[in-house]
Amino acid sequence: MLKINNYEFDIKFSETNFRQRNYNNQSYITINITSEFFPSLVKESIIYGAVDIKIDLTEIKSIDDLIGKEHKGDIGKLHISVCNDGIWEENTIKDFEIKFEKRCGKDLFFEIKGKDFYYKDSSRMVSLYTTSTKPEELEKCFNLEAFYNQTTKREIGKSTITKYFIK
Repeated sequence: MLKINNYEFDIKFSETNFRQRNYNNQSYITINITSEFFPSLVKESIIYGAVDIKIDLTEIKSIDDLIGKEHKGDIGKLHISVCNDGIWEENTIKDFEIKFEKRCGKDLFFEIKGKDFYYKDSSRMVSLYTTSTKPEELEKCFNLEAFYNQTTKREIGKSTITKYFIK
């Protein structure tokens, strides 16, 4: 269920991607949940759009480390894009809370609360990407058991981005 300003919207799709990076000798995992919602009639206007949630966490060594944990405050940003009768409006919420409830195969169940925002659903996990070039270095920071060994690599500038896909 997605509620924005107390109006409910049906989810069209939702996907989760992870990013691992090292900064100042610390591993950060960014969880990015992207969801789109179907058009609904709200106060004689057709409303539809997308929600993009990005949170940065430390101390996460695997996907299962997320389960049962709640994170609050200024942990990232929740970006809402809404088309209101053809006019796009945007809002960013920086103070929110998210709880990862469970994992069932490729689906990650969560609950997110913020000012005039509530979202409880599941999202399909897709991939993990990183600039760590050696898998053994990455595995010191994050468990890759949930991902296929086969990867894709792409050169962007001086960096090599490696993408692992969820099993």
